[in-house]
Amino acid sequence: MEYRKLEPQFDKAVAEMIRQNLKAYHLDIPGTAYYDEGLDHLSDFYARPGRAYFVLTEQGKLLGGIGLAEFDGYPDCCELQKLYLVEEAKGRGLGYSLIQRIEDQARELGYRRIYLETHTSLQAALHIYQKTGYTEIDRPPFVVHSTMNRFYLKELSAGMLAEQAKALMESEPWYVAAMSNLSALIMDSFRELNWAGFYLMRNGRLTVGPFQGKPACIHIPAGKGVCGTAVEKNETILVPDVHLFPGHIACDSASASEIVIPIHHEGKVIGVLDIDSPVLNRFSSVEAKELEKIVQMMEEMLSWEERA
Repeated sequence: MEYRKLEPQFDKAVAEMIRQNLKAYHLDIPGTAYYDEGLDHLSDFYARPGRAYFVLTEQGKLLGGIGLAEFDGYPDCCELQKLYLVEEAKGRGLGYSLIQRIEDQARELGYRRIYLETHTSLQAALHIYQKTGYTEIDRPPFVVHSTMNRFYLKELSAGMLAEQAKALMESEPWYVAAMSNLSALIMDSFRELNWAGFYLMRNGRLTVGPFQGKPACIHIPAGKGVCGTAVEKNETILVPDVHLFPGHIACDSASASEIVIPIHHEGKVIGVLDIDSPVLNRFSSVEAKELEKIVQMMEEMLSWEERA
């Protein structure tokens, strides 16, 4: 699967997906997105500053989409718009990952909260919104689609993962224990991961440390693969498609995208945080910054001495 920003070649498929969903719930009526002006050319609408629309595809076929645009009803607020899946993609949890992607984009654009409006008939959507932290509010005076009758708002409080990570490290600063819990925290907090963990430098090469996922490559030379390149360059490396990365080491053939962040102690790279996903272009720059913050806290808080 792959996330991509909406381009004109997907306009027709997205419009058809939206209309089919609304028609299935008898919402093909005025006052819904069914009659939105420009529905057949959404790539033009979302190309403007402060807006975005992502489509999720699999082998070039549309699975779903989600968008945002500026919203004047609340300060620093955007509106979550047009979250829909094609029929055969439903029941796979993809709505959650689409919401996470658009929330990351909202933070990147500087929004502090997200508003949305939906309808009682869309029970699956209501369930997703409630499970992802949206709070139902009274009908505001500035409703965009007049037929909608359920309204939600969410504060985009960045840094929650970092606070959880900090608490784990405060409870036990020994690096082995902390890395074990941190890899579990990351694996549990992010959707669509197949590996999350650490490699540590030993005898001039990376050796696998605490992790969550399938058995991993035990040793990775510095300068080889994504992890070794992050060590050699001493910088975060975010890879949208690992199959296009020169010298990629396929520890798990399911991996499609990857992010690697170097860990430092006393001015040297002593290891890396490595996270893999089976989804192309899975990781955003917002997620990278939050993970870098966790690594920085590790460098400052953990005890790197061996214990008997």
